[in-house]
Amino acid sequence: MMPIPGCENDNANFFSEREMSLKCENIKQVVDNTKKLIENKNLQKQIIENQEKYISEDACERIADVIIKELDRGSIREKRAI
Repeated sequence: MMPIPGCENDNANFFSEREMSLKCENIKQVVDNTKKLIENKNLQKQIIENQEKYISEDACERIADVIIKELDRGSIREKRAI
């Protein structure tokens, strides 16, 4: 994953430090790591196992609940299409 500057750096660091992804700093690393993932089944398995270890199965629902609560409180304003 090649992070977008800002908060995405923190996300990329979080995932790569826990071996849930491969962090890339440039396009060459993206290409190299993509090839590595395609060719290395053990690396694929390790990343998946670490994702299962650290990411809650109900993460999507929990995130959605937080967003809905914030919308209900009015702290997030909905953007409407014109």
